[in-house]
Amino acid sequence: MAVNGVDQEGFSAGQSVVLGKLRVPERLLWPLAVAGLLLVCWLAFGWQLGRVGLIDETEPKFAEAARQMLRTGDWITPTFNGEPRFDKPPLIYWLMLPAFGMVGVNEWGVRLPSALAGTGLVLLVFWALRTFTGSWQAAWVGGLATALSPLSLIWSRIGTAEMLLCLLIAGSLLAFFVGYARQSPTAYVSFYGWMALGTLTKGPVAIVLPVLTILLFLGLVGNWRAVLRELKPLRGCLILVLLTLPWYLAVTAINGEAFIDSFFGHHNFDRFVSVVDRHDNRTAVPVYFYWLVSLVGFLPWSPFLPLAVARLRVWQWRQWRERSRGEQLGLFALCWVVAVLAFFSLAVTKRVNYVLPLLPALSLLLGLLWADQTALKGRGFQGSALVASGVCALLAVLSLHSLRWLPEDPWLPDLPATLARQRVDWWGALLAGAMAGVGMLGVSLGRRRGSGLWLPLTYSLGCVGLIALTILPAMATVDLQRQLPLRQLAASVAQYQQMHPDRETSLVALGPVIKPSVVFYARQNVKFLQVSKKFRVRYLSQPHPDLLVLGSEKDLRLTQLRSEEYKLLASAGVYRLVRIDAQANAR
Repeated sequence: MAVNGVDQEGFSAGQSVVLGKLRVPERLLWPLAVAGLLLVCWLAFGWQLGRVGLIDETEPKFAEAARQMLRTGDWITPTFNGEPRFDKPPLIYWLMLPAFGMVGVNEWGVRLPSALAGTGLVLLVFWALRTFTGSWQAAWVGGLATALSPLSLIWSRIGTAEMLLCLLIAGSLLAFFVGYARQSPTAYVSFYGWMALGTLTKGPVAIVLPVLTILLFLGLVGNWRAVLRELKPLRGCLILVLLTLPWYLAVTAINGEAFIDSFFGHHNFDRFVSVVDRHDNRTAVPVYFYWLVSLVGFLPWSPFLPLAVARLRVWQWRQWRERSRGEQLGLFALCWVVAVLAFFSLAVTKRVNYVLPLLPALSLLLGLLWADQTALKGRGFQGSALVASGVCALLAVLSLHSLRWLPEDPWLPDLPATLARQRVDWWGALLAGAMAGVGMLGVSLGRRRGSGLWLPLTYSLGCVGLIALTILPAMATVDLQRQLPLRQLAASVAQYQQMHPDRETSLVALGPVIKPSVVFYARQNVKFLQVSKKFRVRYLSQPHPDLLVLGSEKDLRLTQLRSEEYKLLASAGVYRLVRIDAQANAR
């Protein structure tokens, strides 16, 4: 049987599905598959989600903006440290608010929307592949690759807007493809709805990327006039306006040109045409930057992508145009990848997270490869599997020597020794080496029977092992040594405020190491001063309230404070929290 142009031989038979030597009733596979994917997503995104504190610098800004919405009841203007934060629209903050209500105002609450968005993305890719290929194997491979790749593992565990945007862009594009394949008006309406939600998450990019993808795709298949009539763009624009315009009008009415200049000018237009926020400029970043990010961020699955693309034979225009619409998913996924890479490669400001929206497209291409039994038994697949095993072997060697290459960090003096005691380098080498070895075995088996789920399950188990035995322990160790002392002292600030509600105080953070997370944990605004030598001139040379000063021992010495001018309130690690009374003005 051929579905979507690939063989489905051996996977479905009547009302049951053959998996190896087992024949499973198909009515049981959907709940079993969803339950299995939810377990994988829990291990990848949810397990120990709140163990590590907020990661500076971006995540605390999202967290504090959401906390301020909860505290003030102002759901229109996001704020951070007493100033409007116009970087992103409010949808991610709005989703954090019910999470705070369920699990508390903590790391879990901040990250829960991203973890759920990652889970939704996995299920969405799984559903799309199962629906348009008819192959459970292809759907499983696509779902596992989406869950267990560095791009999703990172951004599903961080409380920012990136994973939510990725889900919404994927939802909009797959809704379009469902409408396109089935000529469904309902799916087309949902396409506009997904885009509207994306626009409330990160702005115009949620419209630009789907539109570019669709235009490229329709240009290749040659039926753009008919599809545009089906899409009814005027109705779609009305849906977008009705869903997005109320917030944009409200925030503009409250903040005026400040919002327009910051959001549309600085954070959208300026990021595309110039370097902002100290990001690398175009001369420092090679043109193939996002290609490398995509390949590394999709490991260990990326060695199979060249074959997944080559087997599409996009140069055979007539064959693609003669296929039914539902059989064009592979070409659509490739257009998706090209549109994202081309758009962000043209942008001057470049960041790793910008490439995240192509993750589901890569997973679709991979799943379509696994739906093609002929390709799985071919030499191209065997070569790809050998390359993948070689990459895993290289990762094993790099992991074995990784602790020797850690840069010296005065704030983490015990990090190499602690990681060595935890054997994270050895565990990483062992697991990556096992993936390489078992992958080689899978190559030999695949020559006779095709890969099946042998390689994907091997890679998935290896990735889960890496998460449990190397990634999470390493993150916890870094957090314990670097960020935990700051959180403890920030909590001491909050306790001091509760104990002395009648005293006017101002919190000052000294040195470049003190980051925005202090604002969230101290539960108050912070004055940041990176050059500690300027402290006396900035604060003590004029009348001031009681000052709570947070900094390292070195930074406090640089202030040239005399012992009688301050009182030590608390200490943690290399950091100190001191109080300077309002009367202690320097001459």
